[in-house]
Amino acid sequence: MDDRITNIESRLDSIPESGQDIWYLQQKVTDLEDRGRRNNLRIIGLPEQIKKDNISDFLSTLIPTLTNITFTLPLEFQRAHRVRSCGTDYSTRPRHILVCCLRHQQARRIIMAAKKHGPYEYEKSQFNKELKYKKKRMSVREVSGLD
Repeated sequence: MDDRITNIESRLDSIPESGQDIWYLQQKVTDLEDRGRRNNLRIIGLPEQIKKDNISDFLSTLIPTLTNITFTLPLEFQRAHRVRSCGTDYSTRPRHILVCCLRHQQARRIIMAAKKHGPYEYEKSQFNKELKYKKKRMSVREVSGLD
C-alpha cells in the first residue's frame, strides 16, 4: 500500500514539470511555424483575368520587372497559388495570390522594394505586395532558450 502511495506522489510531483515542458514545446512549434511562413508573399489585387498556365513562371518575370530588382540567382518559388475565396465575385475583388519564395533573401528584397515603392500597377490595375507574418509576443530568443 505504501509503495502505491509513494508512486502516486512521485507522479504528482512531475505534473508541474510536464506543464512547463508542454508550454515550451508549444512555443517551439509556434516559432517553427512562423519561420516556415517568413518566405511567404501575399499579392493582393492582381486581376483574375490573368490566366497563366504556370503562375510561378509568370510572377518570376513580373516581380523583377515591376520592382527593378536584379537577382544574382534566379527568382524561384516553392509554390504559388490563388487563395480560396468566400464566394465573392472575382470581377470586383480578385483573390489573393500566395507565393512561397525559395530563398528568404529574395523575399526580403521584394518586400523592401514594395514598401519603398507603394502600390504597383499591372495593365492598369493596382495591386500591393505584402508579407503576412503571424505575430507573437514571444521573441525567438525566449523560445530557443538563449536568455
